[in-house]
Amino acid sequence: MKKNISKWVALTLAGAMACGLMGCGSGDNAASTAKSTSEKSASATSTPAAGSSSASASSASSASASSGTSGELIKVGVTFGDLANPVWADCANHMMEVDESYGFDVTAVGCDSSDEQIDQVENFITSGCKAIVVGAKDTDSMGDYMKQVIDEGIVVFALGYEISNYTADMMVRNYDVGYSVASMAAEWINEKFPDGCEVLINDAPEYDVLVDRVSGMEAALKDLAPKAKIVSYISGTTTAEILPQAENAMTANPNIKVCVTIGDGGALACKEAANGMGLNTDDFAIFGVDCTEQVAKAIYQGDAIRGAMSLGGGKLHGETILDVLQKIFADEDYPKNTPYPETQVTKENVAEVAEQMGFSIE
Repeated sequence: MKKNISKWVALTLAGAMACGLMGCGSGDNAASTAKSTSEKSASATSTPAAGSSSASASSASSASASSGTSGELIKVGVTFGDLANPVWADCANHMMEVDESYGFDVTAVGCDSSDEQIDQVENFITSGCKAIVVGAKDTDSMGDYMKQVIDEGIVVFALGYEISNYTADMMVRNYDVGYSVASMAAEWINEKFPDGCEVLINDAPEYDVLVDRVSGMEAALKDLAPKAKIVSYISGTTTAEILPQAENAMTANPNIKVCVTIGDGGALACKEAANGMGLNTDDFAIFGVDCTEQVAKAIYQGDAIRGAMSLGGGKLHGETILDVLQKIFADEDYPKNTPYPETQVTKENVAEVAEQMGFSIE
């Protein structure tokens, strides 16, 4: 038997979507329950490394020593601040699909608060997990807590959001990413609206690192398209929670011509809102961060989303994490800091990027 992960993630996302459409907050995220598991396939094969870094470190002997007996799967706990985020859901899903080929047994959960996330980590450790992968809900509290976890000989992999204590990480240069995606929007504005236009920004002020991303967006618009005017901010990371806000913002500001979003959840929400309200014209444009399959298809089809900053996608992130963990537990040199890949995606190169990430858009 195999883990029924695809169904689990699909139900998670569907539950989050339904919640958002009914007006409840992201705190009702159904992804805070652990995956259901069954017997895995015995035909798993070795998976190649994904991701690299020039920095390296020698793995800690305590981590290697705690890996268990030879041939035994090493338990890994994954906790993300929001599994309704499509990229994180893809990452968790893929890690649980291929974990045995790396020698691991992965369990992934989402959380609604930093306290819940700390409880999840404690439960992982109690259940015998030798490594914790964390996309922090709150970087300060999680960073402080992870010092205790590392002191217990547990490997900590930090994803996306920088925390103060970790064994290895994969981090985004958030200000630079925000500046880059907004520079794409600025180019569109200058070409289509030389006298400027109204702009909508998707933010998420509860995540300090995403505040940095939005600061980069604002700076790029100010520097590169100074006649553009930001008329609305809508908050959130998932399509479900952002969609009603996008509809309200576009109703209140029907002259919005450009949307710049922190993630694909915002891009897809703005696309759906614009299509539903008849605002998706040839000069209307959405630019976001992350190029998931739905976003890539929209770019390719010319459906409102004109460009995106690809950070590699959940599959690549998951394989990178597992590859680094594998090196750590094998007591090999490993990259302590792995940067996210950053690629500006437009209609001209979206097919190539999609192929690299393993999905078809045609």
